[in-house]
Amino acid sequence: MVSCRRIIAAALVASVASGATTSTPSARETAQPSATAAAEPKIFGPTSECQKYHIFSVRGSSEPYPGRMGPLIQSLCQDLGEDDCGYEDVRYPANSSYDGPGMFCESASTGARNGQRQMKEYSERCQDSGLILLGYSQGASVAGDILGGGGGFLFGCDQPENPPLNRTSRPGSKIIAASTWGAVRHTANQTFNQGEGSSYDGVLPRSGAQLEAINQFSRVYRDWCNFGDVICAVGSQGNIRDEEMDPQQHWDYFDGNNSDSARQWILDTARNGGNASTDDENSPDDKVSSGGKPESDSEPDSEPEDQKDSGANESRIQGIMQGLAPGFIPEIQPTRAYKSSEMRDPSIQLDSPRHVQNYRIHRAQSQRPSDRSML
Repeated sequence: MVSCRRIIAAALVASVASGATTSTPSARETAQPSATAAAEPKIFGPTSECQKYHIFSVRGSSEPYPGRMGPLIQSLCQDLGEDDCGYEDVRYPANSSYDGPGMFCESASTGARNGQRQMKEYSERCQDSGLILLGYSQGASVAGDILGGGGGFLFGCDQPENPPLNRTSRPGSKIIAASTWGAVRHTANQTFNQGEGSSYDGVLPRSGAQLEAINQFSRVYRDWCNFGDVICAVGSQGNIRDEEMDPQQHWDYFDGNNSDSARQWILDTARNGGNASTDDENSPDDKVSSGGKPESDSEPDSEPEDQKDSGANESRIQGIMQGLAPGFIPEIQPTRAYKSSEMRDPSIQLDSPRHVQNYRIHRAQSQRPSDRSML
């Protein structure tokens, strides 16, 4: 496994390069490394070596791996011990509804399934390793779906259900820290909530069995939400028009001092071992098969009616998406994102002509000052 020292030493990549080619994004990421990628360090892929700490990172919509969380991951591995800390990205398309009807739900569902599979495969191979799960924006909700199960209606589509992890069996019992920022599925007033948006619901708050399941991890989980974040704290900006919504609070989690509290909590909790539950690998309640595909022994419970509510007026949510999300690409500086040809699918690169053209059209129409993605 590549240690954090080698990650830090790896070349860092800018967000936009001219002349990239694209293909239609697939629901499952199955990209093979290119000839160029073969000569580069395998920074992000699962490997045979084990570390004391292993981070799983779930990027936000349309971000290149690992997105805004890259500097945080680098810092965490430096402090946890460069030879004791490794990480990999949860592989998923990170598509938003702007990519087409139903694409957000398909993307999030793929991420939840892949994340559970990757974590199980790693924890079976590296049974003494502590797992750390991080996610931002769409990736935050995917991380929550990994922990507590996913599925529900939002952004005009039904996300397929996936079962939760079991806290008493691998990989759930090996999770020593989990942290999310700006989650689409943020739920108000939970004990694991952090930030001034804690008392607000996101676009689709969790309820019922999903909320109960994610609370199994409350001792090792923190969900960060800023007041004014239009994704995790719907309504916190007051009764304003959609075009007046300021997305800045959704972007600021990893800027300056904003990530310091989260970083310190992750370090302290991970070093403490997370007070992990007893590991019973033969627990019948474990719903992730040895092959890594989420499965269930019975039909899922019928979806509560309140799960069909998107968490806010549907037309207002669509206004957010149409006014803020289309065509935005992350403002990732060369020193703020790691290069990964091993894991990055050319079909979803942000430096593609399609993304750049959409971005230019949207900027011309909106005259918004930032080019960073919403979800």
